[in-house]
Amino acid sequence: MAELNIDVLNTLNLISEDLGKAYEEGGYNPFEEGYGLSEEEVTKLLDSKKLIKPLVAPKFLDQNNKAVSKNFALSLENTQKLITSLESKLDARPDYVNELKENIIFLKNRRELLSRAIEKLKNINEDSFALYTMVYDIDPVLSPMLDKSFEEELSIDVLAYDLESNAKLKAKLKALKAQQIERQHELARQKLLEQEAKMEKNSQKLRREALAQFTAQTGLSPKPKAKKPASTEKTSARTEEKSK
Repeated sequence: MAELNIDVLNTLNLISEDLGKAYEEGGYNPFEEGYGLSEEEVTKLLDSKKLIKPLVAPKFLDQNNKAVSKNFALSLENTQKLITSLESKLDARPDYVNELKENIIFLKNRRELLSRAIEKLKNINEDSFALYTMVYDIDPVLSPMLDKSFEEELSIDVLAYDLESNAKLKAKLKALKAQQIERQHELARQKLLEQEAKMEKNSQKLRREALAQFTAQTGLSPKPKAKKPASTEKTSARTEEKSK
């Protein structure tokens, strides 16, 4: 396997330790070539973790693990169909293509964890609820959209539309945030200019007051600055002209 990319590893570990293991053990990587982990992405992932809440186990988890694995396989099938559907829309969605890619990455991560869960469920003593939670918690905002994916074949077109709408909304919010930041920067620049103008005005006032005080105390006015002597070249030119 190729050398590990620390940014990919750290990102996957932030999403799920099992995804980090999948990368270390088998090279699983849902990101595009040249991926780098930014501070903004770290903040977003950590904020997402704050949204995680305790889950109530769905009834299908009351079955034995062999039966539960069939539910996980159905969810895996639904997830793969969604990936195919959203990937087919990428070229036609330039306004929010990056956000759509983010949702596809979510689905790919979900697919990977479902595949790993199915393998683990071959062990009759494996905790199926823990595996369900592992899959759900990678994105507590998007995961509820796929609640029914374990128990029925979903309407892929409808769910793909919902995921696309989510991507469009995220793009609008990101653009709005960028506008707000630019506005804040502009206000800060204006305030700085106003402060500089005020400081210059105060400086001129202090100079006038100092001049008035000097004049009152001495009866004299400061001498104006002497004019600079003409350059040597100009003086020489005048001298030569007179000698003619």
